[in-house]
Amino acid sequence: MLINYIQLHHNEPLVKIFTEDRAEYIDALNTAEEQENLEIFREFIGKQEFKCLKAEIDKHKKLNKGFA
Repeated sequence: MLINYIQLHHNEPLVKIFTEDRAEYIDALNTAEEQENLEIFREFIGKQEFKCLKAEIDKHKKLNKGFA
């Protein structure tokens, strides 16, 4: 929820944590806390953001397929 708030505050698109990546999400949170290294979590979120945006682009490409 905090991530969503920060993204909305900065007018950024919301990042979805994909179901198949939930374990990696929890691992990134725990490892970042254990190592006191926020960069670990930032890297995970960056990858998720990229994955979300790519999924949206692919979805729109499929919707517009056949319209030239």
